[in-house]
Amino acid sequence: MPKEELNCEKLRQILEMERMERIRKNRGLTKIEPDFYSNLTNYLNGLQKSFEAEYKINPTSPKTILLRDELNRAKNLGENIFEIREEKIVMAALSTIKGGEPDLGLMVKEEKILFNSLLKLLKESREETLNTKPETEENKIVPLEKHKPKAGYVIVRALDSISFVGSDEKEYNLTLNDVASLPNDTALLLCKTGKAKEINIY
Repeated sequence: MPKEELNCEKLRQILEMERMERIRKNRGLTKIEPDFYSNLTNYLNGLQKSFEAEYKINPTSPKTILLRDELNRAKNLGENIFEIREEKIVMAALSTIKGGEPDLGLMVKEEKILFNSLLKLLKESREETLNTKPETEENKIVPLEKHKPKAGYVIVRALDSISFVGSDEKEYNLTLNDVASLPNDTALLLCKTGKAKEINIY
């Protein structure tokens, strides 16, 4: 069975299906040809060339006006289809990052590239914002047992990024959630001002 040529009527049908699927509960993608976007580009380019050629002959002829209207309509339909599918791809990426398993089977090649780029960006953003980067040697949390304080010192966890000189005359530079052993009076002052919280490791 020969593949159906792309035209405004076909684009209108695809757009209607996308709109109908968007208002349903699953909000999934509809099936389009794997080469839909390249076909759309070729169709628009063909219309553009036909319009330009006819325009040179007679800018106000019925054929010129017809081609202009078809070109504008095809562009609008193509953009609307992409925008709706783009919205669904963004929602699928958000669902995936939150642990969901959306159906990705109806994405075409260009949309899979967009989905993977969005997913990568969302992961990096969440790791940076929520400080949930995978544990490495560089950011590994040191077990509290290794911070056992000597006499006159207590263990605290920083509740903010702070730099100060302790009563032991040492300079401290702590970032959020850093654990440190500090002199009693210094730790007490930080805890009172909400900059740190004492941790009992025994």
